[in-house]
Amino acid sequence: YTSGPYGKPIGVMIDNFSVVTSLKVLSDLYPQVESHRYLLKTSFLSDASVWQLFGWIPRGSALVTIGEYREKDNRVTFNAIARERITPIQFAPSLMKLFLLSINPDDYSKLSSLKYILTSGEELFPSQVNIFSKIKDSNPGICLEYLYSSAECTAYASRFSLSQWDNPAKIPLGKPLPRVRLYVLNLYGQLQGIGIPGELYISSAGA
Repeated sequence: YTSGPYGKPIGVMIDNFSVVTSLKVLSDLYPQVESHRYLLKTSFLSDASVWQLFGWIPRGSALVTIGEYREKDNRVTFNAIARERITPIQFAPSLMKLFLLSINPDDYSKLSSLKYILTSGEELFPSQVNIFSKIKDSNPGICLEYLYSSAECTAYASRFSLSQWDNPAKIPLGKPLPRVRLYVLNLYGQLQGIGIPGELYISSAGA
Protein backbone atom coordinates (compact mmCIF):
# COMPACT_ATOMS: atom_id res chain seq x y z
CA TYR A 1 0.00 0.00 0.00
CA THR A 2 1.03 3.58 -0.57
CA SER A 3 1.58 5.90 2.38
CA GLY A 4 -1.78 7.55 1.71
CA PRO A 5 -0.74 11.10 0.76
CA TYR A 6 -4.39 12.00 0.12
CA GLY A 7 -5.67 10.68 3.42
CA LYS A 8 -6.32 7.06 2.48
CA PRO A 9 -3.75 4.36 1.60
CA ILE A 10 -4.15 2.95 -1.91
CA GLY A 11 -3.39 -0.66 -2.76
CA VAL A 12 -0.96 -1.19 -5.64
CA MET A 13 -0.54 -4.57 -7.35
CA ILE A 14 3.01 -5.38 -8.47
CA ASP A 15 4.53 -8.65 -9.63
CA ASN A 16 7.60 -10.61 -8.56
CA PHE A 17 9.65 -9.39 -11.52
CA SER A 18 9.20 -5.79 -10.39
CA VAL A 19 10.33 -6.59 -6.86
CA VAL A 20 13.40 -8.51 -8.02
CA THR A 21 14.34 -5.72 -10.47
CA SER A 22 14.11 -3.09 -7.75
CA LEU A 23 16.14 -5.17 -5.28
CA LYS A 24 18.85 -5.79 -7.89
CA VAL A 25 19.16 -2.06 -8.61
CA LEU A 26 19.45 -1.17 -4.92
CA SER A 27 21.92 -3.99 -4.31
CA ASP A 28 24.16 -2.60 -7.05
CA LEU A 29 23.87 0.98 -5.78
CA TYR A 30 24.52 0.07 -2.17
CA PRO A 31 26.94 -2.87 -2.23
CA GLN A 32 26.66 -5.28 0.65
CA VAL A 33 28.61 -8.19 2.04
CA GLU A 34 27.53 -11.19 4.05
CA SER A 35 28.22 -9.38 7.31
CA HIS A 36 25.66 -6.66 6.58
CA ARG A 37 22.51 -6.70 8.70
CA TYR A 38 19.18 -5.12 7.77
CA LEU A 39 16.55 -3.95 10.26
CA LEU A 40 12.85 -4.58 9.63
CA LYS A 41 10.98 -1.69 11.25
CA THR A 42 8.10 -1.03 8.85
CA SER A 43 4.66 -2.63 8.61
CA PHE A 44 4.22 -5.28 5.91
CA LEU A 45 1.34 -3.16 4.56
CA SER A 46 3.66 -0.32 3.51
CA ASP A 47 5.58 -0.23 0.22
CA ALA A 48 8.64 0.82 2.24
CA SER A 49 8.82 -2.67 3.75
CA VAL A 50 9.79 -4.28 0.40
CA TRP A 51 13.48 -3.30 0.63
CA GLN A 52 13.63 -4.01 4.36
CA LEU A 53 12.07 -7.45 3.97
CA PHE A 54 14.03 -8.66 0.97
CA GLY A 55 16.99 -6.34 0.41
CA TRP A 56 19.39 -8.56 2.32
CA ILE A 57 18.76 -11.63 0.13
CA PRO A 58 20.76 -10.88 -3.08
CA ARG A 59 24.13 -10.98 -1.31
CA GLY A 60 23.25 -13.35 1.53
CA SER A 61 23.25 -10.81 4.35
CA ALA A 62 20.94 -11.01 7.40
CA LEU A 63 17.60 -9.61 8.56
CA VAL A 64 16.92 -8.45 12.13
CA THR A 65 13.40 -7.79 13.44
CA ILE A 66 12.41 -5.71 16.46
CA GLY A 67 8.91 -7.02 17.08
CA GLU A 68 5.42 -5.87 16.17
CA TYR A 69 4.28 -2.39 17.26
CA ARG A 70 7.79 -1.42 18.42
CA GLU A 71 8.97 0.20 15.21
CA LYS A 72 8.15 3.74 16.37
CA ASP A 73 9.99 3.37 19.68
CA ASN A 74 13.23 5.26 19.01
CA ARG A 75 15.04 3.66 21.93
CA VAL A 76 14.20 0.18 20.69
CA THR A 77 15.51 1.10 17.23
CA PHE A 78 18.69 2.62 18.66
CA ASN A 79 19.37 -0.41 20.85
CA ALA A 80 18.82 -2.74 17.89
CA ILE A 81 21.32 -0.80 15.75
CA ALA A 82 23.94 -0.84 18.51
CA ARG A 83 23.39 -4.44 19.61
CA GLU A 84 22.89 -6.09 16.23
CA ARG A 85 25.40 -3.93 14.31
CA ILE A 86 22.84 -2.85 11.71
CA THR A 87 24.46 -1.58 8.52
CA PRO A 88 21.71 -0.03 6.31
CA ILE A 89 18.50 1.43 7.72
CA GLN A 90 15.49 3.17 6.24
CA PHE A 91 13.39 6.08 7.56
CA ALA A 92 10.82 8.58 6.40
CA PRO A 93 12.52 12.00 6.81
CA SER A 94 10.26 13.10 9.68
CA LEU A 95 10.86 9.84 11.55
CA MET A 96 14.59 10.08 10.92
CA LYS A 97 14.59 13.55 12.49
CA LEU A 98 12.78 12.29 15.62
CA PHE A 99 15.11 9.32 15.86
CA LEU A 100 18.28 11.40 15.58
CA LEU A 101 17.01 13.98 18.08
CA SER A 102 16.32 11.19 20.59
CA ILE A 103 19.98 10.15 20.71
CA ASN A 104 22.28 11.50 23.39
CA PRO A 105 25.46 12.94 21.82
CA ASP A 106 27.48 10.62 24.07
CA ASP A 107 25.88 7.69 22.22
CA TYR A 108 26.63 8.83 18.66
CA SER A 109 29.55 6.40 18.44
CA LYS A 110 27.18 3.47 18.97
CA LEU A 111 25.84 4.06 15.45
CA SER A 112 29.25 3.32 13.94
CA SER A 113 28.05 0.13 12.21
CA LEU A 114 25.70 2.10 9.92
CA LYS A 115 26.82 2.42 6.30
CA TYR A 116 23.69 3.89 4.75
CA ILE A 117 20.62 5.75 5.98
CA LEU A 118 18.03 5.66 3.22
CA THR A 119 15.27 8.22 3.60
CA SER A 120 12.15 8.33 1.45
CA GLY A 121 8.38 8.75 1.41
CA GLU A 122 8.35 12.48 2.17
CA GLU A 123 10.19 15.63 1.18
CA LEU A 124 13.60 15.86 2.83
CA PHE A 125 14.37 19.28 4.30
CA PRO A 126 17.76 20.92 4.92
CA SER A 127 17.01 21.19 8.64
CA GLN A 128 16.74 17.39 8.82
CA VAL A 129 20.04 16.97 7.01
CA ASN A 130 21.70 19.38 9.43
CA ILE A 131 20.66 17.16 12.34
CA PHE A 132 22.15 14.16 10.53
CA SER A 133 25.39 16.09 9.99
CA LYS A 134 25.98 16.18 13.75
CA ILE A 135 25.82 12.37 13.82
CA LYS A 136 28.07 12.10 10.77
CA ASP A 137 30.77 14.16 12.48
CA SER A 138 31.20 11.27 14.93
CA ASN A 139 30.61 8.58 12.29
CA PRO A 140 32.06 9.76 8.96
CA GLY A 141 31.38 6.38 7.32
CA ILE A 142 27.59 6.90 7.29
CA CYS A 143 26.04 8.00 3.98
CA LEU A 144 22.63 9.69 3.85
CA GLU A 145 20.67 8.93 0.67
CA TYR A 146 17.40 10.53 -0.40
CA LEU A 147 15.26 8.24 -2.55
CA TYR A 148 12.17 9.54 -4.27
CA SER A 149 9.56 6.84 -3.90
CA SER A 150 6.53 5.67 -5.81
CA ALA A 151 4.77 2.43 -4.87
CA GLU A 152 3.68 1.91 -8.48
CA CYS A 153 7.30 1.48 -9.63
CA THR A 154 8.08 -0.84 -6.72
CA ALA A 155 9.20 1.68 -4.16
CA TYR A 156 11.93 3.87 -5.70
CA ALA A 157 12.43 6.01 -8.80
CA SER A 158 15.29 8.46 -8.18
CA ARG A 159 18.24 8.98 -5.87
CA PHE A 160 20.19 11.91 -4.48
CA SER A 161 23.24 11.33 -2.29
CA LEU A 162 23.66 14.04 0.33
CA SER A 163 27.42 13.84 -0.15
CA GLN A 164 26.70 15.92 -3.30
CA TRP A 165 24.53 18.50 -1.53
CA ASP A 166 25.79 22.06 -1.81
CA ASN A 167 22.56 24.10 -1.87
CA PRO A 168 21.27 24.85 1.64
CA ALA A 169 17.92 26.05 0.30
CA LYS A 170 16.62 22.90 -1.42
CA ILE A 171 17.28 19.19 -1.74
CA PRO A 172 16.57 17.84 -5.27
CA LEU A 173 15.04 14.51 -6.21
CA GLY A 174 18.32 13.60 -7.88
CA LYS A 175 18.72 11.40 -10.93
CA PRO A 176 16.68 8.38 -12.03
CA LEU A 177 17.73 5.00 -10.73
CA PRO A 178 19.05 2.50 -13.28
CA ARG A 179 16.22 1.15 -15.47
CA VAL A 180 14.06 4.17 -14.60
CA ARG A 181 13.26 7.24 -16.73
CA LEU A 182 11.69 10.46 -15.45
CA TYR A 183 9.76 12.87 -17.65
CA VAL A 184 8.28 16.30 -16.91
CA LEU A 185 5.19 16.65 -19.10
CA ASN A 186 2.44 19.23 -19.60
CA LEU A 187 -1.30 18.56 -19.54
CA TYR A 188 -1.12 17.24 -23.12
CA GLY A 189 1.63 14.71 -22.42
CA GLN A 190 4.31 16.81 -24.11
CA LEU A 191 7.83 17.20 -22.74
CA GLN A 192 8.50 20.45 -20.92
CA GLY A 193 11.65 22.48 -21.44
CA ILE A 194 14.34 22.85 -18.80
CA GLY A 195 13.05 24.90 -15.87
CA ILE A 196 9.40 24.79 -16.98
CA PRO A 197 7.00 23.26 -14.41
CA GLY A 198 4.94 20.20 -15.24
CA GLU A 199 3.84 16.82 -13.95
CA LEU A 200 6.39 14.11 -13.17
CA TYR A 201 5.93 10.85 -15.10
CA ILE A 202 7.88 7.69 -14.34
CA SER A 203 8.78 4.86 -16.73
CA SER A 204 10.32 1.90 -14.93
CA ALA A 205 11.26 -1.73 -15.41
CA GLY A 206 9.95 -2.16 -11.88
CA ALA A 207 6.47 -0.95 -12.75
